[in-house]
Amino acid sequence: MGIGGETAARVAAQGNFMRRFSGEARFAVAALAALAGWRERRVRVAIDDVEVIDGNMNLAAVANALYAAAA
Repeated sequence: MGIGGETAARVAAQGNFMRRFSGEARFAVAALAALAGWRERRVRVAIDDVEVIDGNMNLAAVANALYAAAA
């Protein structure tokens, strides 16, 4: 969830006109549109039916290890 997901959704929703362009151009257009229209989303997270987070967020990540990293 986050700006990456929003960009991917916008690429997937592009019509026939945009499909004439390269993947890089389509991604750039979608990323700029996502940034221009981005707003925080309300997120509620529950673990074992216990709500642990409820609030507006820009990004959420789920991992199944002690550490996580982005390259």
